[in-house]
Amino acid sequence: TLQIHGNIKIFRHIFTLLSLIFAVPALIIVSMCANRMSKRYSMHLVLIILLGIAMDVVLQYIWDPLMLLPALCNVRENPLLPIPGDAAFYYEVFTLSTTLNIPFFAACFLERHQAVQSPGSRWLLPKFVRHIAFVVIIIIVIAMYESYRMVALLFFEVYLIMQTLIPRWPNIAVTRAKCFERVPFVFFTLLGVGGLVVCTVVTAMVS
Repeated sequence: TLQIHGNIKIFRHIFTLLSLIFAVPALIIVSMCANRMSKRYSMHLVLIILLGIAMDVVLQYIWDPLMLLPALCNVRENPLLPIPGDAAFYYEVFTLSTTLNIPFFAACFLERHQAVQSPGSRWLLPKFVRHIAFVVIIIIVIAMYESYRMVALLFFEVYLIMQTLIPRWPNIAVTRAKCFERVPFVFFTLLGVGGLVVCTVVTAMVS
């Protein structure tokens, strides 16, 4: 199992490097075309590209999680960038950066929508509608982050799980793992997928 994981890890690192390389011309093109479109729209595109790079680097090079299945636990497994911090901390960082995609993408598509409308168009969104959308998005972000904080197991329950993981994963420092409750974790995952689908559909309809 670890050998398969190690082979997949090599491909993950290669694709992450490729995403970093291709982000450079993408940023250059957006910067060159900034005067041909809304500058705020260009700024949002740059933020989305940079956030995507940050998420890739945190996930693949810094956090580098290994899921200790069948338990819902993960541990940092020899990350390429061994910056101090446990699996729980980097899971929070990754969750927060992922959740930030929601307001960034929404702001980007709203700005694009406004930029392509002619002055006085009935399809221009008034300020109060944009403010309401902003408040709703902030509520979604807070709900996502707080739901994550609910999934962590108590210390005693983690200790009991560790006793079953140690013989199953003898070559892994399982005592450094971060474990989650099954039901809240599934809820958190479904909330994330549902939020992604809803935001994708809404932004596609707007654009």
